[in-house]
Amino acid sequence: MSKHAPPTPAGLPAWLATFADLMTLLMAFFVLLLSMSEIDALKYRAVAGSMQRALGMKIDSIVETLPEGDKRDVVSPKSPETGSPGKPTACEVAQQAAGEVTDSQFELVKQDLAEFAAEHNLVIKRQGHKVLIRIQEQGVFPSGSDRISPVFLPTIAKVRDTLAKLEGGIRVTGHSDDIPISNGRFRSNWELSAARAVSVVHELLHDDRIAPSRVSAIGFGDSRPLVPNMDDDTRAINRRVDIVVLPVPD
Repeated sequence: MSKHAPPTPAGLPAWLATFADLMTLLMAFFVLLLSMSEIDALKYRAVAGSMQRALGMKIDSIVETLPEGDKRDVVSPKSPETGSPGKPTACEVAQQAAGEVTDSQFELVKQDLAEFAAEHNLVIKRQGHKVLIRIQEQGVFPSGSDRISPVFLPTIAKVRDTLAKLEGGIRVTGHSDDIPISNGRFRSNWELSAARAVSVVHELLHDDRIAPSRVSAIGFGDSRPLVPNMDDDTRAINRRVDIVVLPVPD
């Protein structure tokens, strides 16, 4: 007597309908997350930490634990650039996680220094994960000197006011042209550029609002020109002091 296998039911297995519904719900959930322009940074970090722990991944310092208790008792995080309560955008959360200066910090620097930038030929721009405030040497330092001209001190004070509102590191770099110097005080352009950077640092630390641990000074001499040193005009472009705002101190 021959044996026959039971007939196969027509159509797809019943469990596949449940699986498809689950996938659809997950897709809708992630689409909803992506469509949100702002997120709760505290919850984001708590969820990220929980997922990392569940997956056995190393937890970075940015991950925080969501406090227990009523949500109304949780203090809204302060924006690092202004010190006022507010929620960072999703883009800024990603920038902070990647170790970058946020868009809001960059906009704060531009708005605070807009008037002084036009009047004193300051250059303010973004460089990768940093923000650059460039001070051209002309009118700031007398030739061969590291002393800041008194007329430029109010501009340095305004830069100090702006940097005091931010967190992170502040790197001050001095640059010279390619004409050798030896005036009794400075043996080379290396010393002159470093001394000018230190002079700007002293002005930034004039009061206690900026911690010295945030600031560093470097002299590059003529090793990093912006343009080839061809004449007086191009050499004037290369003589500068750059203030670089960093996500974290050096």
